[in-house]
Amino acid sequence: MSKIVFTLKNSRPYGAPKVVCRHAAALASRGHQVTVVVGEEAACESGSLESEMARSGIAVSNQPGLFDNGIGRGVMLVRSLLNELRPDIVISSQLRDTPPVMIAAGISKTPAIAVAQNPLRFPGQSIVGRLKSRVYLESINWNATHVIAVSDFVRDHLRAKCRVADQRIVTVQNGFDFGQFQSVDRSQSHNAIGNLGIGDSTFTIGCVGRIHPQKGLDVLVQAIAKIRAEQHHHDDLAIILVGDEGAGGRAYRSRLENLIRTIGLESQVHFVGFQKDPSQFLAGCDLFIQASRWEGGCPTLSCMEAWAIGVPTLQSDCSGFDHRFTVNEDGFGFKSECIDDLSKQLEKILTLPEERLKEVGRRGRKFLMEHFSWSDAEDQFADVVESVIA
Repeated sequence: MSKIVFTLKNSRPYGAPKVVCRHAAALASRGHQVTVVVGEEAACESGSLESEMARSGIAVSNQPGLFDNGIGRGVMLVRSLLNELRPDIVISSQLRDTPPVMIAAGISKTPAIAVAQNPLRFPGQSIVGRLKSRVYLESINWNATHVIAVSDFVRDHLRAKCRVADQRIVTVQNGFDFGQFQSVDRSQSHNAIGNLGIGDSTFTIGCVGRIHPQKGLDVLVQAIAKIRAEQHHHDDLAIILVGDEGAGGRAYRSRLENLIRTIGLESQVHFVGFQKDPSQFLAGCDLFIQASRWEGGCPTLSCMEAWAIGVPTLQSDCSGFDHRFTVNEDGFGFKSECIDDLSKQLEKILTLPEERLKEVGRRGRKFLMEHFSWSDAEDQFADVVESVIA
């Protein structure tokens, strides 16, 4: 039995933390002693990731502020934790926790894996942004035994832009657990959407993700406004935004709300906040849109959720499309950050027969089932970790 430590900046129950929870549980089921170190206060909710990990036999160590006080202090604190826990390997899981964890691992001679969920992207081209990028790159290049990329797109980015040696990069795509999506209650979804004042005949678009510049919601709102201004017949259209602001998203939400008011879409855009079960809204949507400026790969986890319940998707090409994915058959696509192309593609979709849209949704679900097995992803991830320990 080996001691394995994962680190997380936060434990919000979606995205990278949710994936880490599953991988940690898979390693625990193989008999390893797994600890997840979270850089914030413990969540008290019964459905939190902390409680889910505890049920899987994973120890959780909450260390508030661990990654919030600069890299130097973070390195010191992580090194102290590694000396205390003495793991056989440490695995960083998010952008903010990777530099201090990798540097501390190098100092303490602990084997380390960095998980890259997204391409490296720090805001702006300021000196601070460039310095953060350099520290991130060097911390990986000098200290990571392996880097796990969640897609070929991220792998190619690490190799070309970050100069990570090809033999140290392993691609393990995120899988999908159909569990909570096996028996979606359509009547519950109908009621949830109806409670927002959205009528049965309204074409409803769903978006799931943080209210953050990364997600490109301003691009979507402007594309809707363009369609309405040019066609004059799409007032009967609604957008449901599922997600909270997360870190750094509050100012963006304020700008987004101002944009919505300026354009005159207040009655058509609905913010419903974070939902532990987004299917209660997604199942009643006619289309799911992922308008992101950048992502770690296509499809995103939220896109997989839409596919799981047969909702057709329209995705930006910010990270390219999976080579097995057929645009306009398994789902629709548009050029990232291009308002004109998004409005053009959406206008085409709005004219499609209902049965054609349903067929694209069914094909998306089939694509998901064939290529994104959770058990395969868990086995591949665990095999990489065990190969390093061995």
